[in-house]
Order: sequence, then C-alpha cells, then structure tokens
Amino acid sequence: MIHSEMKIKKSNQLKTIESIKKTKEEIEKGLFIKKKQNALKAFMKDMPDPHKFVEQKIKAEKLQKMSMNIQRKIDIATVAAKEARAVIR
Repeated sequence: MIHSEMKIKKSNQLKTIESIKKTKEEIEKGLFIKKKQNALKAFMKDMPDPHKFVEQKIKAEKLQKMSMNIQRKIDIATVAAKEARAVIR
C-alpha cells in the first residue's frame, strides 16, 4: 500500500517537474519574442511615417505642376509681348 502511494507520488512529481520545464521553455520563448518585437519597435521609430511621406510626395508633385503651368504662362506672355512689340514697330 505504501509502495503504490510512493509510485503515484513519484509519478505526479515527475509530471509536475516536466510541466515546470515546459512552462519555463515557453516563458523563455515568450521573452525572446518580446525582445525581438521591442527591437523591431525601436527600429521602426527611426523610420519615416509612410502616410506622411505619401502626402508630402503628392504635395510636391502638385507644386511642381503648378510651377510648370506658371512657367508656361510666362512663356506665352513673353511671346505675346514680343508679337505686340513687333506689331507696334
């Protein structure tokens, strides 16, 4: 009777020890993943915001188109002024 109880207790103890080992391994894996994610977050902080980049790119293209349109208008006005001078002479 005592012998069978000892076997059961040893069996339970081994199960508990194995469970503790598995839990420790899972905790170590979780900590490793957490460190990896924190490193990735720190790396991502240095990267520019993609939405802001796209907005700035669109704004720059609009400004460039406006500049080209103004330059064309200036060129047209210059040619018209030359033609007007030629007519006056």
